[in-house]
Amino acid sequence: MSVITKKDTIVIYPGRFQPFHKGHHDVYRFLKERYEHVFIVTTDTKSKDKKRYPFNFKEKINIMKNLGRVEESDIYPEPVSNPYSDFYIKKYIRELKSKVDSLPEPLQSKIKSINLSNLLVLFAISDKDMNPTDGTRPRFVFPEDDLVYTKKTNNKGRPIPAKIQKVKSRKRFQNTVFNNISLNTNINYNYVLTVPTNIFSVLGENINSATQLRTMIISPPKGFTSINVLEALYDTKVNNENKHIFNLIIKKIKEAYGISHRNSNSNTHRNSNTHRNSNSHRNSNTHRNSTKIQSLRNKTPKTKTKKTSVITKTNHTNNTVSIKTITPTLRRSRRLSILSKQVN
Repeated sequence: MSVITKKDTIVIYPGRFQPFHKGHHDVYRFLKERYEHVFIVTTDTKSKDKKRYPFNFKEKINIMKNLGRVEESDIYPEPVSNPYSDFYIKKYIRELKSKVDSLPEPLQSKIKSINLSNLLVLFAISDKDMNPTDGTRPRFVFPEDDLVYTKKTNNKGRPIPAKIQKVKSRKRFQNTVFNNISLNTNINYNYVLTVPTNIFSVLGENINSATQLRTMIISPPKGFTSINVLEALYDTKVNNENKHIFNLIIKKIKEAYGISHRNSNSNTHRNSNTHRNSNSHRNSNTHRNSTKIQSLRNKTPKTKTKKTSVITKTNHTNNTVSIKTITPTLRRSRRLSILSKQVN
């Protein structure tokens, strides 16, 4: 048995990341606390099963960097066809070493410290994928006390061990000492390191898979929105800098499930305009009705008035003036009196 130092070890963390979430971040931080060199790799799968693969490579990386709090230097910048191959990372490290002095920190220090001639490659696979409880096949199957072999044989007719073997550790994760790795085996093989699957909570519900999470985003718990789900998932509030990523996640997942998506910002704007127009219309009607009522109040009803006249009579004896109001009845009486006198 030989001790492999931390700077001789790189950990490749592969995954679909549809999307990268709190559980993935927990594994990422777990690895970063124990190993100096961690690289996240992912594919750009063109699958017809959009429910399982709603995001393309660029979108996944964007989510990792802006919401997943992953250091950019820890992300392999291109999609891989086989996430369980060390070819891409070793090639990437060689390319960076050739121009290491021009690299920004902290990438420069990271690449300088990697020794390719004595490199131990570990693939971090979750316990959920290695020991599934839903009846699916484990990601890798290893014998208990032996190497796993391929179907190929060497020139002596003996089976050839597989490139990827299982790590056997007496003290899991406490250090980088494994009881089946030596200075000879670490060059010939890569190893699968099983990491814990963390069940995390989002709005009071336990989540342990991206499938559960996608379902929650399109069908949030009662009283919550899709935005609330993402805010709880990434421990951050939506703001002007990240709202486009929030909307992207919701849009892509809803499209994958055949659900139409309206931008939450445009809905807010539309509702604001509707509310404003409604208020304006209501105020206009109120003003118009108020004016009408005031007009009716000022308008006095027409009443029929009887035509009257006033006769002033002066009494020369005692210099008094008597005023009589002549009504239509009195006027007729006077006419009859005059006619009667004329007849006589």
